[in-house]
Amino acid sequence: MLAERRTALVGDINFAIKGGSQESTKNMFEFGTDWFLVTPHDASSLVVNSRRTPSVKIPFSHQYLPSPMEARRVALEIERYDPEHLIINHPDFYTGSLFLALPKSLRRRSHALWRAEVDRTTAIREERPLKAQARKAVKGIQQRMQRYVGNNVSSNLVVSEALVSSLENIGIHNNIRVIPEQIGGEFSPAVRSSEGAVHERRKYLDDDELGVLIVTRLSSERGLSWLPKLIESLRKERRFISPESPYRKLQVAVAGQIIDGQEEYVARVMEEINAVVDRTGDIRHADSITFRYLGKFDRVGLQKIYNAYDVLFHPSPSDGFGRVAVEAMSAGMTVITRTDNKAASEIIQNPPYAVGDIVDSPEELARRLLHQMQDSELLRSLQQQALRWASGHYSLKTAEEMFWNALSGQM
Repeated sequence: MLAERRTALVGDINFAIKGGSQESTKNMFEFGTDWFLVTPHDASSLVVNSRRTPSVKIPFSHQYLPSPMEARRVALEIERYDPEHLIINHPDFYTGSLFLALPKSLRRRSHALWRAEVDRTTAIREERPLKAQARKAVKGIQQRMQRYVGNNVSSNLVVSEALVSSLENIGIHNNIRVIPEQIGGEFSPAVRSSEGAVHERRKYLDDDELGVLIVTRLSSERGLSWLPKLIESLRKERRFISPESPYRKLQVAVAGQIIDGQEEYVARVMEEINAVVDRTGDIRHADSITFRYLGKFDRVGLQKIYNAYDVLFHPSPSDGFGRVAVEAMSAGMTVITRTDNKAASEIIQNPPYAVGDIVDSPEELARRLLHQMQDSELLRSLQQQALRWASGHYSLKTAEEMFWNALSGQM
């Protein structure tokens, strides 16, 4: 599609939002354009439209300020390429400094792409007070840079309505355009609907066991503090469900990579879960509620577990776009997310029919899951409607059209 387009991308080349596998996804690079990349990633092997993509490498640090000479050097490389559109992927100190070094003609062709909330400081809560204060001060300075870039680019592209409020909260009001459908076709219910579905499911679950899956990067920011309370509520309340329930057991499983530096925090959460299991061991039927950590999966492995489990719980209190929720729905899972996660809640609330649920607390989540254990028809209906919505609503073709319309001002 229109290969004569020339587009420069400044920043992270994970242009389509990272999914549960946390791998670099290149869906947006398939859009019809020639790319020039200014990125901290090694793009030397990236081939688009049968051509090797030209690139300039910059530092990884989001808090690194380039010298005026370095900023001007990179800006000259961009000028030499002379892009029709220049996209700054989630502006930070470095990329904001590059924007300031560009001539006005290129600034008028620039667009900021925002993929995460910019007004939250959830990571600070787990740190020591002095370190937290320092990070808060740095974040405040970065927000000033982001505000300047956001209010001086041609447009601000956001991947959810939740990000509109986030930008406005730090003072960005300039030409905000929502382009949410940056996903499509990566996952399917192929395993779930195959002849070997039962065999694949039995690798993880018993026949009378409801499978609840969490796919996330494991860190203090991802809502893992809900898990001990969830397991405790499930183990205490399991004794009250009907003996005729189609599911007699329930497994909560977590899949994902432990983020560097978060090992101690994750170990503490696991210890709390083990303590809950010990504390509730004498309650009738409590042993039918279990917890597993599955480890990290690649895309092929994710396809299998999305198809094996029944319900996805999305624990994060904040997202730019709840991509994992869409991935799971595309594989035939129903989804439950938290009320305070506005982006993931949008995905659940947008369809004109029920595809999942939104909860306020671990205790409410436990009640919803125990209800689904007893009502297989409700569960099946939610799964079918989630698949119908995800497969019909999220497509790369739609994303491409919205993307180019946003850049050209036609939205």
